[in-house]
Amino acid sequence: MGSAQTSQPDTGMVFYAYGGGRYIGASRSFVAAVEMAYDQMGYVTDNNQHIVWDRIDRKNARTIRTPVDEARKITKYLDSFGGSKEYDDGVILIDGGGCTLNQVLYYIGKGFPVIAYVEPEKYILLTGYDQYNVSLYDPETQESWKMGLNDAGEYFRMLQNDFICALSVE
Repeated sequence: MGSAQTSQPDTGMVFYAYGGGRYIGASRSFVAAVEMAYDQMGYVTDNNQHIVWDRIDRKNARTIRTPVDEARKITKYLDSFGGSKEYDDGVILIDGGGCTLNQVLYYIGKGFPVIAYVEPEKYILLTGYDQYNVSLYDPETQESWKMGLNDAGEYFRMLQNDFICALSVE
């Protein structure tokens, strides 16, 4: 499976949305849980109550200094990726397909590059952001570049916001 886009919701995990100091709802679809929590300035947890997304817990800027090394922790699972899942090493891979660019920047803030599919079987890495730009890296060409946040948001939207996100839990 070369792309995060699936026609059915994730089956491996259930996501719980919280906001405004209360439980909002649960979904097997990560993007649906994020949408529930988003307007309430909320957060999303997994089955084990690990916070897997938080609207307000994000730094203003972040650059991953060693994106290739950090990406190896997650790209090793791509060939078998079939939906959001926690792995034995404590890495959670999340099908972020359908989330906005702004929503997935949370994971860069946590130290993990975001995988963004730009073609079937071809992805680039989102490796940093500040208030104006997002930093991108192509593992095939080893080129890095920046794109304005608004332009990047539109670019990825046109590509169906096909993201795979990751974080580490203890």
